[in-house]
Amino acid sequence: KGDQNPLLGVVKKQLGIAVLSDSCDFDEELDKAVRQFQKQHFLNPDGVIGQETCRALNLNLADRIEKIKLNLKRWEKISSLLNGRCILVNIPTYHLSAMDGIQTILEQAIIVGMKSRQTPVFTTNLTRIVLNPAWYVP
Repeated sequence: KGDQNPLLGVVKKQLGIAVLSDSCDFDEELDKAVRQFQKQHFLNPDGVIGQETCRALNLNLADRIEKIKLNLKRWEKISSLLNGRCILVNIPTYHLSAMDGIQTILEQAIIVGMKSRQTPVFTTNLTRIVLNPAWYVP
C-alpha cells in the first residue's frame, strides 16, 4: 500500500473499482479488492500484485471458461469416489481432507513434492500406510 504506478489504474479497472480520476495510488480500497480477488482465485491473500495475481487478472473470458470445463471434468472423475471413505489431497494448497461421504472427518496441512520431485497424481484404493522413516506409537 502507498505505492504509485500508472498500471494501478488498469488493475483498478480489471477489479471493477470505480476510478473517478486517473489515480495511480495503491490505496486501501485497492488493497481490499486485491485481497478479495486473491481469495476468490485461491491465491495467497497477501494484497501483493505478484506473478500469480497478474496471471489471474489477465485471464480472458474464454480462458476462464476452459478452466471451468477442465475442473468440471476433474470433479466428474472424483465425485463418484465420494460415496464412502476417501482421502483428498489438494497439492497446490498443501491440504488434505479425509472424508466419509460428503462429511469432512479430518483436515490438515501437508507437505508435498517440489518441482524437481513432483507429487504424483493418482486414484487408488488405500489398503495401508507406510511411514518413512519408520515411526511407532510411543
